[in-house]
Amino acid sequence: MNYESSMTTVQTSESRSVTTSDTFRVEKGSLIRQVQFDQNLSAILPSWKKCNERFAERTMFCDPEWLWERVKQKHADIRAYVLGPKDDLSGAVAFEFYIKRLICRLGYARIANLPLKACRLLGYMPNLPEEMTAYDQLFHQLLGLKFEAIYLECVKADTFFWQYLHQSPLIKKHFVLYSDHGVRPHPYIRVTGTFEEYMRKFPSKIRNNFSRRIRQLRSQGEVELVRVTEESEIDTFVDAVAEVSKKTYQFRALGLGIRDPDHLKKLLIWAARKRWLRSYLLKCNGEPCAFQIAYQYNRTFSGVEIGYDPAWIKLGVGNIQQLLALEDLFKENTPDICDFGTYADYKEMFANAAYMDAQVWLFRRRPIPLLKLNTFRFFRETSKAAGNFLDGLNLKSKVKRWLQK
Repeated sequence: MNYESSMTTVQTSESRSVTTSDTFRVEKGSLIRQVQFDQNLSAILPSWKKCNERFAERTMFCDPEWLWERVKQKHADIRAYVLGPKDDLSGAVAFEFYIKRLICRLGYARIANLPLKACRLLGYMPNLPEEMTAYDQLFHQLLGLKFEAIYLECVKADTFFWQYLHQSPLIKKHFVLYSDHGVRPHPYIRVTGTFEEYMRKFPSKIRNNFSRRIRQLRSQGEVELVRVTEESEIDTFVDAVAEVSKKTYQFRALGLGIRDPDHLKKLLIWAARKRWLRSYLLKCNGEPCAFQIAYQYNRTFSGVEIGYDPAWIKLGVGNIQQLLALEDLFKENTPDICDFGTYADYKEMFANAAYMDAQVWLFRRRPIPLLKLNTFRFFRETSKAAGNFLDGLNLKSKVKRWLQK
């Protein structure tokens, strides 16, 4: 599959012309304004929720109740911007301000860790009307805040927002757009029919390999997939996944994984009370070996974090957990869509549908942010060259497995 260059503006098949200005002349009632996450939020909450429901691309992570809970529990620095009168909002967008670590590597060796004052869009797309003035107002408000870059996790191609980012004079004046991988597939599963019908998408060789892996795992002991949806199940679940997470390469080398189990418990308890929690733990002979922290919201199942004990890697417990969880999704409280998030090879393997999107960074046109961007890009491109060199010698996968031990 051919992907676009990460530094190339993609010309989509339905290109739209977007013209913007730094000068805003709009009616008072249509101004975007910031709202505070305090006791006064309750006055605007019903209108915000009603507004949210108008946008098909909405996710749990832009739901106002979810945002408010994150602020209360984690004291996250979340700023929300709304459009329209408080009793009839036509748009609402939220950003989280945080410190992002830009990890600079040469091959698999970490060379530098650059702290970046970042803000990220919560949700995939801004819940705003497709109006240039509305987007101009939003980014104009953000420019008054202290940050170095904006992170947009999944910007769908062939959308008004995509065209705005690439054509807006305001964006070009104040930001440098960077996309590490460019446009590529966003894999997902349409959960229709039966699990047996879904499995027919795989060639017989892959289906047989799945069956063989499951038989091999069962030869080690009883295999159990635990679905976690209830508050009473959360303490045991989080304790187990935290122990598995500590053993992963991502935890040891990348600073990822379950770092605050107590906070995770509180968040999952809240989600369980909202009936949004649907996570999974795979056990073999009573020992946790793989997990998936996930939610089900707006008829979409969203996997947030996965992990597996590297001691079980030869038995493919990561893929087995995914497969058994999918079987469960097809059988009970079935969602319409299983969303895998950003691209990965294993996600594409399980998917039966995809659309095109990109991870996008907007770095402010200031010396320090641009220095950090150029440093990161230098190491990134050098690492890619090193990876291609190892791949040419058929050593890349061996080196990766050795480092993950």
